[in-house]
Amino acid sequence: MRLIVVDNVYGNTGYAKSTRRLTSELAKMGLNVIWHRNGHLNLKKDDWLMGRLYFQNLQQFYGKCRIIAWLTLESTRLPEEIIREANSPFIEQIWCPSNFCKNIYIENGIIEEKIKVVPHGVDLDIYHPTYKKADKFTFLFVGGYTGRGDRKGADILCQAFVKYAKYMPDARLYLKINTVYGNYHAIDELIELTREVKDKVTINTMTLPEEKLAEIYNMAHCFVSPSKSEGFNMTVLEAMACELPVITTDYGGQMDYLPDDNFLIPVTQFEPAKFSPWDVGKWGKIDPWDIGFWMYDAYTIKDKLYKIGKKNFMVAKKWTWRNAAKKALEILKSS
Repeated sequence: MRLIVVDNVYGNTGYAKSTRRLTSELAKMGLNVIWHRNGHLNLKKDDWLMGRLYFQNLQQFYGKCRIIAWLTLESTRLPEEIIREANSPFIEQIWCPSNFCKNIYIENGIIEEKIKVVPHGVDLDIYHPTYKKADKFTFLFVGGYTGRGDRKGADILCQAFVKYAKYMPDARLYLKINTVYGNYHAIDELIELTREVKDKVTINTMTLPEEKLAEIYNMAHCFVSPSKSEGFNMTVLEAMACELPVITTDYGGQMDYLPDDNFLIPVTQFEPAKFSPWDVGKWGKIDPWDIGFWMYDAYTIKDKLYKIGKKNFMVAKKWTWRNAAKKALEILKSS
């Protein structure tokens, strides 16, 4: 059996990282994985070819092999062209990282039998507790930011921290921003939003190897992911692997694995999603006061955070890339 990966996954996006990690583990397990970038490839009928639905031209391989379409979209509605492509005969399977995504796709009319949940994972050789904490109580955010209204919610977190900073005199906020999408000017917005508490805020935009990123996780005391919607949320799992308690919403793929004794922000209202192709649907609407409330709660019960972090680590150990690859391999062998 061969798995051919159609490659336009350069860079540091979540899709690129997850594809590299998953296929690397599959190769270690003996699957013949081939990365197809350019040039001729002699495809066979029993080959599996995996590419990104809508973002890559998969139809060109119709009739030459069996096609897996990877799809991670987090808004409540999907564009009609994505639904048509997903249900077309040239797509045999659709892989997504969580039951959250699967349920959205079914609600949008994608054929349920095609949808397979192949979770993301975490590398415990990189992400594990080291107990090298910052001197001051530190809230950590890791994720992208493209401007006000961004799905990951860094701007809302900044507003929340400013509102509650006076009640948490020793607290600090550390933002590790992924600039893979190129909107460097958006960082100025975060600087402006936190200007009145700038001495308590660090904004790091450097591109770092994962080993250095793990050090940043470990220096924090609590991880905050105020995302409006998430297909899986690898950063939450990485934080859990470093024994961090987590503040996040109850709306997204993280609910497949996150213990409910963390700090969960209920999503009861929705707002229009931004940026194509998400913008036909809605995301959760997050109030900075709700985030701030849980930040203050975490700050004031420091003695309980250790137990939450320990439990998170025990759960994270079950969600490795190795286990994700085992699930993927089972799907391939049984199809």
